[in-house]
Amino acid sequence: MIRINFLTIFIFICSIQLSLSKTDKTDSNKVFIMDGVVVTASRIPSLYSSTSRIMNIVSKKDIFNSPANSINRLMKNIPDIDLRQRGPFDVQSDVGIRGGTYDQTLILVNGIKVNDSQTGHHNLDLPVSLNDIERIEVVKGACSRVLGQDAFDGAINIITKEGEARELMLDIGGGQYGSYNLAGTLSYNFDKFSNYLSISKSGSGGYITDTDFQNWNIFYKGGISTDIGEFSADAGYTGKDFGANSFYTPAFPNQFESTRTLFGSAKYTTGDKVKFTVSVYDRQHKDKFELFRDNPADWYSGHNYHLTNIIGGSTDISFEWSGGKTSIGTELRNENIHSNILGNSTGDSIPVPGEHGAYYTKYGSRDNISLFLEHNLSFKDLFFSGGFMMDWITDYKMKIYGGLDIGIKLNDKIHLIGSINQSFRVPTFTDLYYNGPSNTGNPNLKPEEALTLETGLKYVGDNISTYISVFNRNGKDIIDWVRTADTLLWLSMNLTSVSSIGTEFSFNYYPTEEIFKIFQINSVNISYTYIWMNKQSGNYFSNYVLDYLKHKMTLNIQHSIIDKLGMNWNITVEDREGTYYDVNANREKEYNPFLLLDARLFYNFNSFNFYIEGTNLLNTFYRDHSYVPTPGRWLLCGFKYNLNLENR
Repeated sequence: MIRINFLTIFIFICSIQLSLSKTDKTDSNKVFIMDGVVVTASRIPSLYSSTSRIMNIVSKKDIFNSPANSINRLMKNIPDIDLRQRGPFDVQSDVGIRGGTYDQTLILVNGIKVNDSQTGHHNLDLPVSLNDIERIEVVKGACSRVLGQDAFDGAINIITKEGEARELMLDIGGGQYGSYNLAGTLSYNFDKFSNYLSISKSGSGGYITDTDFQNWNIFYKGGISTDIGEFSADAGYTGKDFGANSFYTPAFPNQFESTRTLFGSAKYTTGDKVKFTVSVYDRQHKDKFELFRDNPADWYSGHNYHLTNIIGGSTDISFEWSGGKTSIGTELRNENIHSNILGNSTGDSIPVPGEHGAYYTKYGSRDNISLFLEHNLSFKDLFFSGGFMMDWITDYKMKIYGGLDIGIKLNDKIHLIGSINQSFRVPTFTDLYYNGPSNTGNPNLKPEEALTLETGLKYVGDNISTYISVFNRNGKDIIDWVRTADTLLWLSMNLTSVSSIGTEFSFNYYPTEEIFKIFQINSVNISYTYIWMNKQSGNYFSNYVLDYLKHKMTLNIQHSIIDKLGMNWNITVEDREGTYYDVNANREKEYNPFLLLDARLFYNFNSFNFYIEGTNLLNTFYRDHSYVPTPGRWLLCGFKYNLNLENR
């Protein structure tokens, strides 16, 4: 087994940074434009350079040139994100930030929450594809006072395209293991009305037995600007059918899952100095899980069926006055689930649509009322953003959690930042109610809580941006699935205490002159994250919380080869703490560190973009999850065609 020397990697990173930083010329075609992006790290949007939080932004151009073939694969290459794939091509993945679990990260689409209250395994069941994304904003650290209780360790906001142009795009590709991707988007605007429509389908026969899948998405975004304000609406549907080889237990590997997600939201905004925003949303998620895809055991009582519905609305008033900028508002939200496994018995049997002889016999529901206040104040070179959120959630005591972000402008490009923020999260319905052959939930779980402190330096220049930060999270009653050494049964429980200390470094360079006469580098992005956790969990093995990424390094280089021909390379190195149970060896084993190499070769010709891309080019064997086998090398090729409709 090859161990990775992270000190050597860090020295290598620093040497590249020093050599590249010698370039200091300006080219308007390659200027680093992140400073002009308005981000939503707080209730009051601000420029990227002025926010006092550590963020990563993945732009539309980054996405277009990336070797990633799915949103999940793209996220795996983002600094400080722990993306644990259960299946490729957005089949199913768990996403965490800074050592947090998949339930501790809030996912948003255009600022609307889309987390699943059944389980965080479904948080990335999104009705959007890579082609639909304008940018991705990743906010690091506790965000509960801004975004609510699911933003325990951070938030990921996926911003979709607006449909402001008149354009038709087709994306057709295929590759190994019978994989294919078919996608089409239409952008069309007239007068003050914008429309964006996307339809996509992907699938594969599987890289090993029981890893086949079929995915399809439909997404629409519309907007209209009027004299009384701006209206916007999103609607989407996604369906996934996939073999779930060893997803939840290695004892019965031939598993299968089918999910359907329906999502819709509407937003109205009006005002200038006093801005009023109201939004409503609804997300419905249907899940069927088969422990035995075929040939079930005699004792098997049947499949699991779940129907989750989340409906909510919020109002927000923000205004600017002599004392700064203030935002106040409220959110009302209901989460409910019909199931034959999760919830309390109802005494009724509701037929499951489309499933003969299947019934929902259990139900769970909870209401959430939130009130929030945030105030931003700038004084010369100082910036303060503070506030709190007050939460009432059914079956739990009222919670008030607050925080403060501070920024000090040392010069036009360098900012010293610091923050202290509280966060908390209530259990999912799976945490509370699940009872199966390998897992048992706990209806007496308490909400988990944490206090996070952070300080760092951020530099934003014309063609260089970099930051370094140090953070500390002290958590109590952290929810995890654990087991003892003498059993394979996982129990949901509150760990007494989990504290973490970490540091994160990121360097982004957009050269403004040719490095070589032919071989020209367009961008270099380097990041490294280190996390150490101290826990009090007794003699338990952890399934999620303590299996965190201790080291993560990413290196991305995009360069031109000749005119219109370019290449994008991405290297990701991960070293995970914790252990997993090896069924064949009948014992716990440590996770091995690994290196992944992805690449994309692309050629632009008129309205066509031809590409060949590959993930895991070194064919590395690695584990993201304990039991789930990950794919090796996967090659795809295809083309994108853009048709301008402006004059049609």
